Amino acid sequence: MTQLQNINVGNIANDGSGDDLREAFIKVNNNLLYLENATLEPLVEGNNLGGTGEGIYASKDPNTLNFKELVAGNNVSLSSNNTSITIDSEGGISNILVMVDDGHVMLDDSGDSVPQIDILGGSLINTRPVMPNQIFIDLEDRGILAHDQEPSLSSSIQANGNGISDAGTISANLFQGPIQGTVYDVDIRDINEYFNNNWNFGSIIPGQITSFIEYLTITLDLDLGSIAEGPNRVEFDIDLGVFSDV
Repeated sequence: MTQLQNINVGNIANDGSGDDLREAFIKVNNNLLYLENATLEPLVEGNNLGGTGEGIYASKDPNTLNFKELVAGNNVSLSSNNTSITIDSEGGISNILVMVDDGHVMLDDSGDSVPQIDILGGSLINTRPVMPNQIFIDLEDRGILAHDQEPSLSSSIQANGNGISDAGTISANLFQGPIQGTVYDVDIRDINEYFNNNWNFGSIIPGQITSFIEYLTITLDLDLGSIAEGPNRVEFDIDLGVFSDV
């Protein structure tokens, strides 16, 4: 017999269309034997809900659902009552040591408040949160040289056509290119023509010159022309001074 047998009770009482008492009790006995010998699968199934994490349902025996046990790990304790299980963290991370350039900061969770560390920007430095787990540290690009006590360059500087104003003393080994400006409020272009000519100061004249007339007398050749007799002759005296060796 592979399934329970149904007892025919007829249409109405004592109409003779159903099973007689003997046949009916034979079916009852057979059904009891079937139930006694049959292995019935339970009608319930276990299922772990959610797509992540560890499930507690393990397997199913013929009449038993099996579940995993909860085991406490490090710094974790478990307690239960008739309706619930409580999971407590006994310690967690008690101290965090944050190292910086000039020392360190200790985060201690021994108090009632949540330990925290503030990241603040110093001179010309700003901090800002970008995402829940990211912090950006920005360096201001204006006024950096003003805070450097001894600024120096490791390579050539490109001014991109910009000027340098309000400078003090400038010391350089070489200036290249056309330089525009004034020297003691004098534009060099106004006197440049004098430097483009070749000045000839002549030869060095021996002796001592004390007047412009003496300079002309020594440096100029005087042609007196020819002296001749005639009605138009002019009488004049020329003092040539004293001829002597120098």
